[in-house]
Amino acid sequence: MKRSSIIKLSALIAAAALLLVVFLILRDRKENPKDPTETTTAFTVMTIDADSTTKIEIRNADYEAVFEKTADGWYNPNDIANPVIFEGLINDFLKKLKALAKIENPASYTEYGLENPTGTFTAYAGDKKLVCIMIGDKIPTKDQYYCRFEGDNSVYAVSNSYAHYMLRDRTYYTSRVKLPSVSGIKYLSEITVEGTLFKEFHAVKNVENPFDYSGRKLLYWLIDKPYRAAAEADTITGSWLTQLERYLNIYCDEMRPARPEEFAAYGLSNPAAKLTVRYTNEAGTEESSYTILIGNRKEDGSYYAKLQGMDVLLTMSENNVLGMCDVDVFANTYATLFFPTYTTLARIEIETVTDLYVLEHRKVEDTDEFLFNGNTIDSTMMSDWATNALQLTATAYRPVDTPTTDPYLTVRIEVLDKEKMQDSVIRFFRDGDGFDTVERHGVCDFVIDSRSVDGFINYMKGMQGE
Repeated sequence: MKRSSIIKLSALIAAAALLLVVFLILRDRKENPKDPTETTTAFTVMTIDADSTTKIEIRNADYEAVFEKTADGWYNPNDIANPVIFEGLINDFLKKLKALAKIENPASYTEYGLENPTGTFTAYAGDKKLVCIMIGDKIPTKDQYYCRFEGDNSVYAVSNSYAHYMLRDRTYYTSRVKLPSVSGIKYLSEITVEGTLFKEFHAVKNVENPFDYSGRKLLYWLIDKPYRAAAEADTITGSWLTQLERYLNIYCDEMRPARPEEFAAYGLSNPAAKLTVRYTNEAGTEESSYTILIGNRKEDGSYYAKLQGMDVLLTMSENNVLGMCDVDVFANTYATLFFPTYTTLARIEIETVTDLYVLEHRKVEDTDEFLFNGNTIDSTMMSDWATNALQLTATAYRPVDTPTTDPYLTVRIEVLDKEKMQDSVIRFFRDGDGFDTVERHGVCDFVIDSRSVDGFINYMKGMQGE
């Protein structure tokens, strides 16, 4: 081989070796950014007044959104901000903008994935931009990322906490409001409907109802509105229990965040109806409640609504709203005027226009003794009487003033256990229209079919042998 060829070949080999060294240096510089100014521990890149942040822009491959700070939290027209996450974005991220290494004269941003960043995070204080953070490629072999800050030409190596806050999907930054849910109807304690849209209604659980003569605490819900005196809800045949199931969960067709000032447009600043449901936890040790405000009705019949205390606009179907708020009060009332469990009663006086019938119950040691008009009767006759007493069942809610005429029938009830129960008087006034007005607990809220009253009076005559 000629000497000149050997020299050229040697030069080529040397050049190739030099290029290889340069390539390895550049690759190491990218994968392990270091220069004399770097430190091995985190250092602060910049300090901003994070607490002044009023707007945050998030942009990455999975999610783009702008959130603005309001008096009640962070707002986005399409998503509900997760308050815990945004607290972390301010206090754990923006207040601690640190890096692990700095490349002051970096190669092209393309080398670091920063020409078209994987994600950007921008914070504003009013119209002033506080910071714009851009994150690029992950550094091979390290749990770090390339990053740069708008206005700074340097490239930084930052911890994966930047990716943790900046490269997440919608579910991280937002949360769907969890609507209240009650474990079962036995944990419900009070239902209230207020406003002008529906008839006002109030029912409350009272397991110590003193007028529950069942002896088994069966009539433990009382309805005292619209009634003027409390009446038992129908927990016997189950209509009220079915109604209570409507309050266990809130169902909505749509849900979106809204600014406080928006609600007026939906009739929710001065709602036409308000439903409040109180309930306890399963242990019965803590009481909670939720209140639904009902606003304007939409063209499709559904209603705008909101949960009191939450800036979230709901759309609820007509069936759901009517089912919870438009309560058929009488259909949910236990219409039998008193529960005729004769073993809980001491004395029942039944007075008609012409006659007086007296039933008595005495405890003789452990034995029940029954008397009718002073004569002993057996438990079979008392049981038969109780069956016929069930005829005294209200047929409609028709509130009126107490008539000034004499009652057509009066039933006076004295209880055996006066510490747990109370005596009562029920009076019936003949109206002549086929219905008798019923006075119970001092008010006339119900009427009864006159034929039922006459049938019961005839039965009492039969017991007397008339």
